[in-house]
Amino acid sequence: MKKFKELAGQIGLYESGEHTFGGGFNNINQQAHSISAISSDGIYNLQKKSQLMRINAFLDAFSRKEYIDPIGAMGILRSKLNIAGLDFIFNKETCFDDEGETRFKITRFGGTFGKSLDTPFDEFETTDGISDYNGGKGFELIVNVSTTANGTYKIDTQIVDEGPVAVEIEDVESDEPDEDKE
Repeated sequence: MKKFKELAGQIGLYESGEHTFGGGFNNINQQAHSISAISSDGIYNLQKKSQLMRINAFLDAFSRKEYIDPIGAMGILRSKLNIAGLDFIFNKETCFDDEGETRFKITRFGGTFGKSLDTPFDEFETTDGISDYNGGKGFELIVNVSTTANGTYKIDTQIVDEGPVAVEIEDVESDEPDEDKE
Protein backbone atom coordinates (compact mmCIF):
# COMPACT_ATOMS: atom_id res chain seq x y z
CA MET A 1 0.00 0.00 0.00
CA LYS A 2 1.33 3.45 -0.93
CA LYS A 3 1.62 6.27 1.49
CA PHE A 4 -0.05 9.61 0.79
CA LYS A 5 3.27 11.39 0.15
CA GLU A 6 4.26 8.85 -2.50
CA LEU A 7 0.88 9.12 -4.23
CA ALA A 8 0.91 12.94 -4.09
CA GLY A 9 4.41 12.95 -5.60
CA GLN A 10 3.33 10.74 -8.49
CA ILE A 11 0.24 12.84 -9.17
CA GLY A 12 2.38 15.98 -9.19
CA LEU A 13 4.71 14.29 -11.67
CA TYR A 14 1.98 13.85 -14.27
CA GLU A 15 -0.10 16.96 -13.55
CA SER A 16 2.67 19.59 -13.31
CA GLY A 17 1.70 21.25 -16.57
CA GLU A 18 1.41 20.58 -20.26
CA HIS A 19 4.00 18.08 -21.37
CA THR A 20 4.80 18.15 -25.06
CA PHE A 21 7.65 16.74 -27.09
CA GLY A 22 10.26 19.48 -27.31
CA GLY A 23 9.19 21.05 -24.05
CA GLY A 24 6.73 23.67 -23.01
CA PHE A 25 6.54 26.76 -20.87
CA ASN A 26 5.66 25.07 -17.60
CA ASN A 27 4.77 26.60 -14.28
CA ILE A 28 7.55 28.43 -12.44
CA ASN A 29 6.99 26.08 -9.49
CA GLN A 30 7.58 23.04 -11.68
CA GLN A 31 9.56 20.08 -10.49
CA ALA A 32 13.17 19.77 -11.68
CA HIS A 33 12.45 16.76 -13.93
CA SER A 34 9.93 18.63 -16.13
CA ILE A 35 10.91 19.51 -19.68
CA SER A 36 10.83 23.23 -20.41
CA ALA A 37 12.07 25.58 -23.13
CA ILE A 38 12.86 28.27 -20.56
CA SER A 39 16.55 28.75 -19.74
CA SER A 40 18.67 30.98 -17.55
CA ASP A 41 19.90 32.91 -20.63
CA GLY A 42 16.47 34.47 -21.08
CA ILE A 43 14.24 32.76 -23.62
CA TYR A 44 13.22 36.21 -24.92
CA ASN A 45 16.77 36.79 -26.29
CA LEU A 46 15.91 35.66 -29.80
CA GLN A 47 19.12 37.13 -31.22
CA LYS A 48 20.96 34.28 -29.48
CA LYS A 49 20.80 31.22 -31.73
CA SER A 50 20.39 28.83 -28.78
CA GLN A 51 17.33 30.71 -27.50
CA LEU A 52 15.75 30.93 -30.97
CA MET A 53 16.25 27.17 -31.31
CA ARG A 54 14.53 26.62 -27.93
CA ILE A 55 11.52 28.69 -28.97
CA ASN A 56 11.31 26.92 -32.33
CA ALA A 57 11.51 23.54 -30.56
CA PHE A 58 8.50 24.59 -28.50
CA LEU A 59 6.71 25.80 -31.65
CA ASP A 60 7.45 22.46 -33.34
CA ALA A 61 5.85 20.66 -30.41
CA PHE A 62 2.85 23.00 -30.60
CA SER A 63 2.56 22.26 -34.33
CA ARG A 64 2.41 18.50 -33.86
CA LYS A 65 -1.18 18.70 -32.63
CA GLU A 66 -4.34 19.11 -34.70
CA TYR A 67 -6.82 21.82 -33.80
CA ILE A 68 -10.55 22.24 -34.40
CA ASP A 69 -10.42 26.04 -34.22
CA PRO A 70 -7.28 27.69 -35.65
CA ILE A 71 -8.19 31.10 -34.18
CA GLY A 72 -8.50 29.58 -30.72
CA ALA A 73 -5.16 27.79 -31.21
CA MET A 74 -3.52 31.10 -32.12
CA GLY A 75 -4.86 32.59 -28.87
CA ILE A 76 -3.31 29.70 -26.94
CA LEU A 77 -0.01 30.14 -28.80
CA ARG A 78 0.02 33.87 -28.09
CA SER A 79 -0.53 33.30 -24.36
CA LYS A 80 2.25 30.69 -24.28
CA LEU A 81 4.69 33.05 -26.01
CA ASN A 82 3.66 35.84 -23.60
CA ILE A 83 5.03 33.69 -20.78
CA ALA A 84 8.40 33.80 -22.55
CA GLY A 85 8.22 37.60 -22.95
CA LEU A 86 7.33 37.49 -26.67
CA ASP A 87 4.17 38.77 -28.30
CA PHE A 88 2.47 39.36 -31.64
CA ILE A 89 -0.66 41.29 -32.52
CA PHE A 90 -3.63 38.95 -32.80
CA ASN A 91 -7.09 40.36 -32.16
CA LYS A 92 -10.47 40.72 -33.90
CA GLU A 93 -9.04 43.13 -36.46
CA THR A 94 -6.16 40.80 -37.43
CA CYS A 95 -6.44 39.41 -40.95
CA PHE A 96 -6.03 35.66 -40.42
CA ASP A 97 -7.07 33.04 -42.96
CA ASP A 98 -8.08 29.51 -42.05
CA GLU A 99 -5.72 28.30 -44.75
CA GLY A 100 -2.38 29.55 -46.04
CA GLU A 101 0.55 31.50 -44.66
CA THR A 102 0.33 34.47 -42.32
CA ARG A 103 3.26 36.43 -40.88
CA PHE A 104 3.25 38.25 -37.55
CA LYS A 105 5.82 40.76 -36.28
CA ILE A 106 7.30 39.56 -32.96
CA THR A 107 7.77 42.04 -30.13
CA ARG A 108 9.74 41.59 -26.92
CA PHE A 109 7.86 42.58 -23.77
CA GLY A 110 5.33 44.45 -25.91
CA GLY A 111 7.94 46.64 -27.60
CA THR A 112 8.89 50.15 -26.58
CA PHE A 113 6.93 53.39 -26.62
CA GLY A 114 8.17 56.85 -25.84
CA LYS A 115 10.50 59.60 -26.91
CA SER A 116 14.17 59.97 -27.64
CA LEU A 117 16.24 63.09 -28.05
CA ASP A 118 15.53 63.13 -31.81
CA THR A 119 11.74 62.68 -31.57
CA PRO A 120 9.63 65.73 -32.50
CA PHE A 121 7.62 67.08 -29.58
CA ASP A 122 4.26 66.08 -31.11
CA GLU A 123 5.25 62.48 -32.02
CA PHE A 124 6.12 59.23 -30.23
CA GLU A 125 8.43 56.37 -31.18
CA THR A 126 7.45 52.72 -31.05
CA THR A 127 9.75 49.75 -31.64
CA ASP A 128 9.51 45.99 -31.38
CA GLY A 129 12.00 45.89 -28.50
CA ILE A 130 14.28 43.55 -30.47
CA SER A 131 15.66 45.34 -33.53
CA ASP A 132 17.34 48.05 -31.43
CA TYR A 133 19.60 45.36 -29.94
CA ASN A 134 19.87 43.14 -33.01
CA GLY A 135 21.46 45.39 -35.61
CA GLY A 136 18.13 46.66 -36.88
CA LYS A 137 16.70 43.20 -37.56
CA GLY A 138 13.53 41.91 -35.97
CA PHE A 139 11.78 38.55 -35.99
CA GLU A 140 8.59 37.18 -37.53
CA LEU A 141 6.28 34.35 -36.59
CA ILE A 142 5.34 32.41 -39.72
CA VAL A 143 2.07 30.48 -39.41
CA ASN A 144 0.98 27.99 -42.08
CA VAL A 145 -2.55 26.67 -41.63
CA SER A 146 -3.85 23.69 -43.59
CA THR A 147 -6.84 21.37 -43.27
CA THR A 148 -6.44 17.66 -42.67
CA ALA A 149 -8.46 14.78 -44.08
CA ASN A 150 -10.49 14.47 -40.87
CA GLY A 151 -11.60 18.13 -40.90
CA THR A 152 -9.19 19.51 -38.32
CA TYR A 153 -6.50 22.11 -38.85
CA LYS A 154 -2.74 21.63 -38.86
CA ILE A 155 -0.82 24.71 -37.78
CA ASP A 156 2.90 24.88 -38.59
CA THR A 157 4.70 27.70 -36.79
CA GLN A 158 8.25 29.00 -36.75
CA ILE A 159 10.03 32.20 -35.71
CA VAL A 160 12.52 33.46 -38.27
CA ASP A 161 14.85 36.41 -38.66
CA GLU A 162 13.29 39.18 -40.76
CA GLY A 163 16.34 39.08 -42.97
CA PRO A 164 19.24 41.38 -43.59
CA VAL A 165 18.84 45.08 -43.07
CA ALA A 166 18.78 47.04 -46.31
CA VAL A 167 22.02 48.97 -46.48
CA GLU A 168 22.64 51.62 -49.08
CA ILE A 169 25.85 50.92 -50.93
CA GLU A 170 27.68 53.97 -52.17
CA ASP A 171 29.86 53.93 -55.24
CA VAL A 172 33.41 53.74 -54.01
CA GLU A 173 36.18 54.51 -56.44
CA SER A 174 39.00 52.04 -56.35
CA ASP A 175 42.59 52.37 -57.47
CA GLU A 176 42.38 49.21 -59.56
CA PRO A 177 41.54 49.61 -63.25
CA ASP A 178 38.12 48.39 -64.36
CA GLU A 179 38.55 45.34 -66.64
CA ASP A 180 35.27 45.97 -68.51
CA LYS A 181 36.38 49.40 -69.73
CA GLU A 182 39.63 48.19 -71.31
